[in-house]
Amino acid sequence: MNKSEILKLALDKASSPQEVMTLARDMAAFLNDDPAPAHALPLLPAPAPIAANGRRAWYAENIAELIDLYTGGKAPEEIAQILGRTTKAIHIALDRIKRGTPFGTRRAGE
Repeated sequence: MNKSEILKLALDKASSPQEVMTLARDMAAFLNDDPAPAHALPLLPAPAPIAANGRRAWYAENIAELIDLYTGGKAPEEIAQILGRTTKAIHIALDRIKRGTPFGTRRAGE
């Protein structure tokens, strides 16, 4: 079995590039009767999950619900879970509402 065949097998079985390389090295070491395990690359931290409504535009009904929840005494963390947004997105939206900055602009004051 050559390196390209090993790599193809590893690509089929692993989900991240780091796992592919680790698996490929381990398979190559096994086939070569190498008693020492292959050195694994350090794993990178997993990217933060995107909120359910992350990167989606704020529509009038979303903004109204945000205002209702905030004025009803909900914490930004709770609002984020309810609306499927990140806490940071809630803080930014509340700040825009307080300053009167319209939504849909890339920079404040446009």
